[in-house]
Amino acid sequence: GSSSNKVAVVSERPHLGAASIKSSTGSSIIQQKAALARQLLWFPAGSHFWMSVWVYIVGGTITRDFYFFDLESTQGGGNPGRRLALGGPNGDWLWVSSKHAGLNAEQSLIPPPLAFPKNKWVQVKMHLYVSPNSDGLTEVWQDGVKIITKAGQTLPSGLVYDWIEVGTTANLSGQAQVIYLDELVISKD
Repeated sequence: GSSSNKVAVVSERPHLGAASIKSSTGSSIIQQKAALARQLLWFPAGSHFWMSVWVYIVGGTITRDFYFFDLESTQGGGNPGRRLALGGPNGDWLWVSSKHAGLNAEQSLIPPPLAFPKNKWVQVKMHLYVSPNSDGLTEVWQDGVKIITKAGQTLPSGLVYDWIEVGTTANLSGQAQVIYLDELVISKD
């Protein structure tokens, strides 16, 4: 992406405490990224993956196809995994994108989909029962409201999730974006 894309720890907009992660990308018709990555995780088939993060997306732009969290495997070609993104015509609601790891998980518990507010801190929680089979499970909560439950494959066969990215993991919206993230927790229970 652009050399102007940035990710940093900043004090300008913390949710709790003194700092948060700020990620900003410019507008472009090609994918933009500005994220922090962490490898050396170990979520094999049969394990549970839990994640909680507070998210603040600066409003005023269309956020469709804006991704801010990835759980991936470095073993498979193309880093297969599960990704949190904003979808809908203008990027108005949260969904789970499958990157070669089963089916997408759309909001189905609250029709119409629960809007994802901008210019406000929002807590997002995700749970996966990691499985290459139909017994896998994807669940997502937004500000304590369960918005997604999807059964089915959550991991390609023979792989292990060992990598996360947080920030702007992919900006395909074509517009400049700014996101803050705080209080990220990753756990097996």
